[in-house]
Amino acid sequence: MGLIRTLVDYGQQAYDGLKPPAKTADQPAQSAVEDINYPQIKLSGEVQTDQKPKLSVKEFRQSLGQDTAFIQMTIRQKLAEYGANPRANVQLYRDDTGAIRLNGNLPAETAANIEQDINRNPDFKHRYLRISQNQPTLEYIQNNLNIRQTYGSNNSLFDSLISADPANNSLQDLTTRFSNLGKGQRQGNYSEADEKPAKGFSISV
Repeated sequence: MGLIRTLVDYGQQAYDGLKPPAKTADQPAQSAVEDINYPQIKLSGEVQTDQKPKLSVKEFRQSLGQDTAFIQMTIRQKLAEYGANPRANVQLYRDDTGAIRLNGNLPAETAANIEQDINRNPDFKHRYLRISQNQPTLEYIQNNLNIRQTYGSNNSLFDSLISADPANNSLQDLTTRFSNLGKGQRQGNYSEADEKPAKGFSISV
């Protein structure tokens, strides 16, 4: 549940072509966690008061949610196609070779057929990979914004991920910088495990 459930809600809304109602003058301002300015970009130790970069967490969730909704819809269609319950509880994960696998109460032949189909679908694999890469970044952003909103404290490491150019603050941009930051912290401790797909990530359908 948690973030995945939220992503599905946003993604399903976007997938069905629904749009949130336009804002009116009577509506309250967007929550700081949804749409936030960053005055922490500094020059010569001084806080910049203009041209503040802005992140829209709501937009990030909606973008990632579209991919999540596509993944779930495809799996449910495949379950129905092979005679299984389309609402069956299954998990998707990547094995050590990078192939996407199913884990659930399914006949072995059904699971094997579905795995074969989705691993031959480049769009499916691309969306799954994008979710697996971007979701940890989104969780990191949300956690930092929640802490900032609650305690008013800043995180210089988090602020270093934010570009002064708003055009360079897409979720994919932030994910790339977040990944590079992690690689930098692991320098000197390289192992063959760094070349394998990240373990522990899965998507529940």
